[in-house]
Amino acid sequence: MSMIKDAIETVDINNLYTHILSLEGVKHALDSYDILIQAGKYIERSLQQHDITTNRHFFSVEGIDEDFFNVEGFLEDHMDLSEPTIFITNHYDTIYSTPGADDNASGVAVMLEVARVLREINFKKNVIFVSFNLEEFSPSLQNPIRKIGTECGVFDENYRYISWPLKKFADQFKKLIISSGPAKPFLDEDEWNKFEAQAKVELTNNELKFFREQNRIFRESAQDDPFGRSFCLGSDAYSKYIIEKEMNITGVINLESIGFTSKEPYSQRLPKGITLDMFKTYRTDHDRMIGNYITIIGDENSQILTDSFFNSSQHDLIKLPCACLDVPLDYDGIKQTMPDLLRSDHAPFWRVGIPAIIVTDTANFRNPYYHTAGDTINTLDFIFMKKICQTTLSTIINLFQLG
Repeated sequence: MSMIKDAIETVDINNLYTHILSLEGVKHALDSYDILIQAGKYIERSLQQHDITTNRHFFSVEGIDEDFFNVEGFLEDHMDLSEPTIFITNHYDTIYSTPGADDNASGVAVMLEVARVLREINFKKNVIFVSFNLEEFSPSLQNPIRKIGTECGVFDENYRYISWPLKKFADQFKKLIISSGPAKPFLDEDEWNKFEAQAKVELTNNELKFFREQNRIFRESAQDDPFGRSFCLGSDAYSKYIIEKEMNITGVINLESIGFTSKEPYSQRLPKGITLDMFKTYRTDHDRMIGNYITIIGDENSQILTDSFFNSSQHDLIKLPCACLDVPLDYDGIKQTMPDLLRSDHAPFWRVGIPAIIVTDTANFRNPYYHTAGDTINTLDFIFMKKICQTTLSTIINLFQLG
């Protein structure tokens, strides 16, 4: 217990702030590739500063010439692969229009502080820190969509919609795609017919063609499993890479958008297929749906991880409001019934049978600035993130003690 207490007390909230301040900004494969690469280098330097060895795990993207890499950091230089190993993960890219303070500089910042603290308290176990690239929508799909949009005359030179009706229906189209979930990132025939009936009143045939072709690209991309093609490209490649190593993996703690809270009633919403009675909760106000807690979600293979994080959140020195969901399904079952639960880098690990949890503020189900220019450092709750950092540290130490 003294090691957990030392870890909790070593967390420095100013480090979280400094990391997010340094990482805030659009980091997009097509529009700001150089800044995206600089973010990866910043993560490397931050780990190396604390004598943590780093490695670049490269992967390719169909139709894209540039190189992309995930950043690995190793708490132990000479790992015994037969010993238990825990991964702390996040992603460092953004979509084209957001500075991404919550999504996902917050996850990177907490990981970097966890790494610093574990090194400072001389924790000698197999902990691997990984920041993934290209969690967001694949550039290999964005390129043809931009080409079609240019041909149809819907964009200006900065890929902004040239009229209010286009922007309105683009937002509606995006909302429908998100609500469909990652397992079906397109509109089916009935959904398309309803959308088209509304849109054709205000849009030209060429403008309608743009949305029709975009939906076709989305549909074709989902013919196979979307992970590794539509999104989560870095984590998909990495999950296959570590499977080949035949490691003794305790699990993956994926930190995804963990900085936004609200004290307002009904600020929290739930994904389709999820109800309040499914959660174990601590210090939450679910009756008024106040979004002031962190959510932990694991599949049927990950209950040890969810229980450990949930219990750690209740430490007397932390007291992090928390809602925990143990889903009694495997990847395929979740894909069919609760597809929103797959929207981050934990999902490729579930698919290959590796225990993993997502730790999240629930992104668009709470944060009104999700995927907008408003996702800035000034909207974040740093006391909340400090508690998440402390809970993550406590969870890591407890899991190794269990092992």
